[in-house]
Parts: sequence; C-alpha cells; structure tokens
Amino acid sequence: MRLCIFSLRMARPRESHTDDHHSVDVSIDTFLSAFNSIKHALLFYRLLAVSSHEDCRLFLLLSITGHVSLFPLLFTPFENISKIFLVLTYSLASYSFLSALHYDPKSKSTLVKFRSWERFFLYGLVAVALFESFIHSVVDPAGKLPFLPLLIMSVYCAVGVIYVWLLFVIASLKTEKKISKQK
Repeated sequence: MRLCIFSLRMARPRESHTDDHHSVDVSIDTFLSAFNSIKHALLFYRLLAVSSHEDCRLFLLLSITGHVSLFPLLFTPFENISKIFLVLTYSLASYSFLSALHYDPKSKSTLVKFRSWERFFLYGLVAVALFESFIHSVVDPAGKLPFLPLLIMSVYCAVGVIYVWLLFVIASLKTEKKISKQK
C-alpha cells in the first residue's frame, strides 16, 4: 500500500527531491522505532542513491549494515557460507554500479568513497559478522551464551543505522534550508 502511494507521489512533477527525502526519513524512523524491516528503508533510499553522491554513499553504508544485521536469522553451516557470499556479491555489485553511475570524467575516479571512520566501521562489521558466523561456536562450544552474537550484531548494526539516519536528517535539513532560501 505504501509503495503504491509513493509511486503516485513520484509520478507528479516537483521542483526538488524533498518528497523523496521525507519518504526515506519516515521509513528509517519506522525501522528505528518499531523494528520494521530494514528493507522498507532501503527501498526508498535506492531512489535517492542515483541522484546524489552523498545519498549514494549513505545508501551503500545502510544497505551493507542492514543486510549484515539479518545474519543471525540464518545460522546453519550451509547458510553461513551462502549469506556471506550473497551479501558480498550484492555489496560489490551495488558499489560497482553506483560508482559507474556517479563517475566523474574530470577526476577519472569514482565519487563513492567512504570516510575513514566509515571504512573502520565496515571493517568492524566484517569482524562482528565473522564472530557471529564462525568464531562464537569455537569460543563457546557448550552454548552457555547463545544470544551473545545476536546482541553484539544488533548493537553494532544499530549504531550504523542511527549514524546513517543522523547524517540523512542533517542533509535533509540543509536541503530544505537551501530550498527555502531560493524562494
């Protein structure tokens, strides 16, 4: 239902992307407050990722974090290998396609570059995912702490989603301020 309404809103002409920004903001707010699926936030953010370099970077960060946050739901040995393969494939394909879309011929480089501490966060996310998938079963073979990987994964991914949400809200406020100055 929400997708149909959003599609109708996208069909009408507009001067700016403020409707897109509001839709993404609402979907991330819904995820943060009601534990709705991260896919709702990613669905709307895909539309913004093609329009702005900043939104593209934030989409990739939210997408990787959101998909990795689903890892604890898949816990058998076969699923461990396939979930990592699928997330790596999706992340690399998204990065490649969006980098090609935002290619700047003047600088001859991609414009999708993560900040240094965003890269550090992604490296930590890899470490947490490996702990959740492989290391925890070796460290705790008796199973005394079965929910520890879920706790660590949830907290770490929540930090990433909140970070993206804060940057998105700040960018939306700056955009609205620019639009109000132009009028």
